[in-house]
This record gives sequence, C-alpha cells and structure tokens, in this order.
Amino acid sequence: EEEEEEESKDDLLLLGSGYGDMLHDIERNEKYEAAIKEAVCSKPDALVLDIGTGTGLLALMAARANAKHVYACEVYDPMFVVGKRCISDNHFDKSITIINKRSTSMTVGEEGDLPERVGIIVMEIFDSPLIGEGVLSTMRHALEFLAVPDVIVVPSRASAFVRLFHSPTIESMFDISINVKGKELNSMGSWICPPLECHIDTLAHDRKDFCQDVILRSFDFSDTSSLTVPENEDDKDCFSCKVDVSLQEEAISCENYDYAQFVLFHWSIDLGTGQTLRTYPESCWRHHWQQMVYRLPSPITLVDEENKPRKSCCLNYFMNEYNWIIVGERKQETLLPFSGMHQLWPKRRFACLNVKDRIRSYERLFDRLYNLYGSHSSLLCIGNGSLLPFVASACGWDLVYVLEESQLSRAVYAQYPKDLLQRIKLVNKDTASINLSYFSQKQVEIVVAEPWYMYGELPWHSLSILFDIHRLREKGIVGEKYVIAPHSLRIMVQPVDIKGFVTLRNPVVNVCGFNLAAYDHACGYHDEATRIAHEWEPIFLSNFEHTMLGDATCVYEMHFDQWPSLLHSDAVVEMDERSSTNALVAWVDVDLLDEDDEQHTTTVNVAPSSVGANVCIQPIAVNQRYLKIKTSFDDVSGELSIVVL
Repeated sequence: EEEEEEESKDDLLLLGSGYGDMLHDIERNEKYEAAIKEAVCSKPDALVLDIGTGTGLLALMAARANAKHVYACEVYDPMFVVGKRCISDNHFDKSITIINKRSTSMTVGEEGDLPERVGIIVMEIFDSPLIGEGVLSTMRHALEFLAVPDVIVVPSRASAFVRLFHSPTIESMFDISINVKGKELNSMGSWICPPLECHIDTLAHDRKDFCQDVILRSFDFSDTSSLTVPENEDDKDCFSCKVDVSLQEEAISCENYDYAQFVLFHWSIDLGTGQTLRTYPESCWRHHWQQMVYRLPSPITLVDEENKPRKSCCLNYFMNEYNWIIVGERKQETLLPFSGMHQLWPKRRFACLNVKDRIRSYERLFDRLYNLYGSHSSLLCIGNGSLLPFVASACGWDLVYVLEESQLSRAVYAQYPKDLLQRIKLVNKDTASINLSYFSQKQVEIVVAEPWYMYGELPWHSLSILFDIHRLREKGIVGEKYVIAPHSLRIMVQPVDIKGFVTLRNPVVNVCGFNLAAYDHACGYHDEATRIAHEWEPIFLSNFEHTMLGDATCVYEMHFDQWPSLLHSDAVVEMDERSSTNALVAWVDVDLLDEDDEQHTTTVNVAPSSVGANVCIQPIAVNQRYLKIKTSFDDVSGELSIVVL
C-alpha cells in the first residue's frame, strides 16, 4: 500500500510538472530536432551529453541523427525511470547511456561517467525566468569539466528582454487599495514582491507599454565568462547592473500616465540553426514557458518637472544564479526586504481583496449589523489575511477582535490608519488555542468571516469555518444566540472550454515519431477512464483563454449555523451541446445574512473568469448531455468530496 501511495504521489508530481505541456509543444520539439541534427552532422565523431533528459526525447533525437554515442543524465528518480523505459521502448539502449545523476556530479575518465569529454551538449533547462532551473551554474560546470574547448551547445545563446508597462489589472494583483467611508487602506510600499508568471496578453487586456524591448542580459552557453554571476552579494559594484531604456513619448502623452511600476520580462534562445524560440510574443500557446511580471519597489516617473514626457530612464537590477530582482531607476545600495504579505498570499488574493463590489457587500453587512445590534456588540473576525476588521472599524464598530495566528498576515495591520487600528484587538492565536479570557471574560455576540484560509487550495476549504465555530461554541466563547456571517455557502459548478488545457492533461503517446507511452503510464494515463479521473485542482483561470458554457449549477449548500446541515447531495449539470467542453470549473458563493427581507440579503458572488476568483477545475472527456455530481461532507475529518459520475 505504501508503494502504491508513493507511485500515486509521483503521478501527481509528473502531472503538475509541465512535462506534458513541453512534450506537446510542437514548435519546441521540431526546432530542437533540427538544431540537434545539424550539430551531429557537423561533429559526427563527437560524444553527445543531454543534460536533464527527462523522457529522453532530446537524447533520442541525437541518437536518431547517428551520433557516435549519447550520454543522458536525469537526477529526478521518477523521470529517470521514465527516460530509461522510453529509450528502451524505442530500441536505442545501445546508443544511449542514461545516468541517474546531476550533470554537476558527473566526471570524465576511466572510472568516471563519461569516457572522454563530449563535443556536443544539448539541454533544455529553462523556466519562465530563464535562469531559475540553474542553467548558468550547470553550463559553467559542463564547459569546465565535461566538454571539449570547441563544444557545440544546443541552444547556443539566450537573451533576456524587459519593457516598462502599466496595467490596472496587474496593479490590483500586487497592491491593496480600498476606501471604506472615506478611510483608505493602501499596502503600496518600497519592498520587493515575488514576480508573477502569466500569459500577459490573456490576463491584462488593459496593459500599456512605454518602451520597446530592451536586452537585460545575454548569455553565450559555450563561453564560461558570459555565464558568471557575482559570488558575493555584498559586492555592490558588480552585483548591481543597469540598462538604459528609451521611452515612447507618444505612448506616455496619449494615455496620460505619469508613472510606470511594472516590468514585463521574456526571453529568446538561439538554437544555432538560424531559428529561435521566444516566450513573447507567443507564437503558440504554451504553459511551461510564460512571461514574468516584476513590480518595481518605487515607480518610475514618466514625466519631467514641466510635466512633459521623458525621453529615457534606466533600470537597475540584481541577479544571482536563479533569480532576477529588478529595482527600477533608484539605485539600491542593498537588497530591499521582501514583503511578507506578497510572500504568503497568491496574487489572485490581492486582486480579490481589491474588488470594489465585494468590499461594498461587506460594508453593507456591517452597516446592517450596526443597525440591528449596535456598535457596542462584541465582534470577532476569524480566518486569515482578512480586511474585514478594517471594514468593520471604518463602519464605526467600537471594538473588533481578530484571530490571526500568522505573523506575515498580521503585517497588513501596519497599513491601517491609526484611529482604526486603536479599535482592533489582535489575538495571535487560532480557535484551538483561545479561551474566554482573551475577550475580557465576555461572550462574543457576532462572528464574521470571509471565510478564507491560507492553507486552503480549493474553494471549499473555507468550510474550515465550521470547525472554528464548533470550537468557539464548545469553549463558551459564543453564546446560544450569536450571529454568524456568512450565513451559508454554495458550491457552484459550470462547464468550461479552456484553450491549451489539452496539452497539460492529454497523453503524449508519440512525439516526433518516438514512443513515449512510458510517460503516459507514469502519469496514470492507463486508459480513458484514468485519464480523466483526477482530483479537483486549483487554477488561475483568468490566465487561460477560456469560454464559460451553459449555466452555473449549485451542487452543495452548507449553513454555518448548523452542524452540518447537509452531508450528502446529488446534482445534475447540463452540458452545452453546441460547444466543446474539456473541464468543469467550481467556486464558492456565500450569503452573508439569513433574512426574510430580500432587500437586506447580501450575497458575495464570484465571477469565475475574474482575476481575483478562487476557482478549481476537473478535466472531463464526455459526450453525454448531462453530468451527475455527487457531493459528500465528512463532519469528522472536514473532507469534502465532489465526484463527477
């Protein structure tokens, strides 16, 4: 059983790794094979080294091109097994030797991994930031210890490009900026934020560029000197780099923008055959390589003192073996601190918190509670990283208790206006660790939550609020007649057609004439049934081109003032016969109060296609008109199961 569990974990890791998308990337595969053929043709007597072979695809290409012998290395055990099987299945066992090591652990010589230095290196160890998989240190080692001086490397070169831009959509994913009754909360600050990986043209239709592409840095993979980075980060002279940027005055004037705070990063690689692969603009849909968005700690001013468009600016940046940190025009003597909130919260969480209609819904909630119970009633906010305490205090509540055990999430309270912060009492505990003494020995009358929990990957993980409420009852922290908001939760499901999703989940079977069925088997793609029988998974849906189909269907409803109100539920989802559907998308809507008067009922509905939506999907491959969905809730473990029948 333990072995089966480990195999299942490997299946999930492979499924989420992007291997499938790479193998379905026709442009990538064809251009790599053309470059490998040319390299082998120019050096027919050279040994070939494939670094990070994975399924062995590039090694197989080199062997088919009649290379003298191919050595392939792969350190990840599950992929090593897959690669070995793929090589065997294609009958290249004698032409290819696969080694379960990192290339940086390999040696040359009689007792080494290679009999002699190699004349050709092929590798594809790039991610969206280009250097995140360690290509620089890997290639420095290979050139120094494993290759001949005139080695041919495929690809031969790479260049990183940047451009300045602005987008309200992107801005909403990095900074909180809300206003409640004239009180403002703004999280903007001069700190470093983790970058956003995205399909920029799909995600940000409101983007405006202020310059053409500028080369940030270029690399020659056959020249060690071009691959170096400073060893000591304190060596500011060589660790801080700068590029000059020519601004487009027309773009600045037309859009009336006076600052830019975002940098679009993308790259290209030269395969040595006059052909390149680029991550932008996207010549084809691929998810394993996207664009990166970096937020500058301080915005770049686009106009001069006379309010005229500037002609140029500069970008200062830091880099190490794996990361770029772009700090903007103001040169930093040292690296700025990373923002705790940005380290902890996903980008869509920031976008969610910035949705004005959502904030207004909670504002109406607190106004209604204020009118019904008065501002002196004790109010407790539970969950993680919520802005409800800000909204409640801005709505006039005298004292707001907040359970917030995460130190990083508590950082948001430092941005609160001081007069509102005085009304908030932070309790650095969770519901399992508190008692009535934390509330001045007085029972709480109103409990409010979004609900949102940092550890929850799926929308319905917000059901954890049930256990929080149960603990509050058991400990006598809430009385018999307390008010809970939200009052109820509904899980909604709707068919969707997601562009490119086929490349992430479909079996590869055959790639460039090679049998790679061993990879499909490792992913659990034994047959059509197992191909679609995977669990629900979170997805950044607005980053995919997609079409919502049919109508949303409620498949489960839970009332928080009951324990629990429903353990099992059956529902039917009607499919759209006119369009293709490859997945079901699910999300959670909440009713904040239970009132007979519909005028006062407040609902927070999720638009699943919006940037801030917390949604998940399950791939489907069906032809029937209706899908049956069975939902079960375990009130002991808290597990919720939604099965598509």
